[in-house]
Amino acid sequence: MKDADDNNGGGVAHLAGVEVVVVVAEAEIVEEIGVLHLQRLCYYLVMATRRKVLEVMPEPEVQVAKSTTWTVEKKKVVAGAAVVVALVGLWWYKTKTWPIAAVVNYQPITRYEVEKGLFDQGGEQVADNIITETLVKQELSKLGVTPSEAEIDAKVEDIKKGLQEGQELDKMLTDAGMTMAQLRERIGLQLGVEKAVTEQAKIATDEADRLQEEIGKWVDGLKTNAKIWKFF
Repeated sequence: MKDADDNNGGGVAHLAGVEVVVVVAEAEIVEEIGVLHLQRLCYYLVMATRRKVLEVMPEPEVQVAKSTTWTVEKKKVVAGAAVVVALVGLWWYKTKTWPIAAVVNYQPITRYEVEKGLFDQGGEQVADNIITETLVKQELSKLGVTPSEAEIDAKVEDIKKGLQEGQELDKMLTDAGMTMAQLRERIGLQLGVEKAVTEQAKIATDEADRLQEEIGKWVDGLKTNAKIWKFF
């Protein structure tokens, strides 16, 4: 604060470029006001000057708008990337494969193209087999027929005993693109069907030919009574 005129019993204060006139009549009055009143007066002058400066300064409306817009766009990009990652992860979890089967000179070959080609080469028969397997599993679950692990183990041992010398079951499964778990699942399904048909048709254990005939009839009956919609 700087006094510009002390001869008239007053003064001019310059704060942050804003001129504020302070009039003090007599020195005695200043003494009566006291130090506390002068401090309050200076505080009011500072606050008034601050408000004046803030009113003069322009508000950065455009910058705030740009910052807000960029934040929204950034959120959209992050959300889109998260959706893509989630879809790819879901695809992998369900199929254990990638959507892209191969890339030739930067041109992708999709899994859909490969599967469509395979379907055209006998996929309808594969689909029918899967439909039949699904029907059988549903029926066995309804009947409560479940082969034990010991029965499956015994069947696996019978298969091993039937192999020629030098042949190994694990290697044969690998060459066929099948795992031991898949083989055991198929064996369990076969044993379950045999159990269900044997109990329903009252077939003796030594009637193998009749058992196969009855299994065929049993499966045909499942297909006839089931509601199946094909989209191929």
